[in-house]
Parts: sequence; structure tokens; C-alpha cells
Amino acid sequence: YSSLDITNINSICVITKGKLNTKSKAVLLILSKLRFPYNLGMIFFVIPNIIRDLFYDLIAKNRYNLFGKTEHCSLLKNQSDILKNKLIE
Repeated sequence: YSSLDITNINSICVITKGKLNTKSKAVLLILSKLRFPYNLGMIFFVIPNIIRDLFYDLIAKNRYNLFGKTEHCSLLKNQSDILKNKLIE
């Protein structure tokens, strides 16, 4: 992942144990670290990666229709400067 071009990332990325994980695997790894009920998403690891990534791509392509679009990050609203300094713009 040392050659990862951070100016051209088109998917979520998670690095674990020196390995770059993207798309559905990255999402599932994040869910596995969250509390109940989100960590139940780990059950989707039983689905083959290629099928999970097809669903990931479908959702990513239609994310604004599914979830809406905002002009600003909702995390920044009424948050402290400590949190704002941790986000990449």
C-alpha cells in the first residue's frame, strides 16, 4: 500500500496488519470493531468477496439517491475543535 495514491481514492480503505483492504471487506472490518448491533454485520463475511463488492459498488453508485447529499460533514456540526482537527478535508 506504499504506492497508494491518496489523491485518487475511489473506495473506503482500511489497513490492518500491513494489508490494504478496500470496498466491502473494509466496511466489514470497521463493523467488526463497533458495538452491538453494528458488529452483527460481520455475518456478511460468509458471502464471497466478489459478490459483496458487487453490492458495495451498487450502493456506492446510488448513495446520494439512497442516503441524500449534504453540503457539509454532519460530524462537524456543533463539534469541538478537537474533532475538527482530526478530519481530513
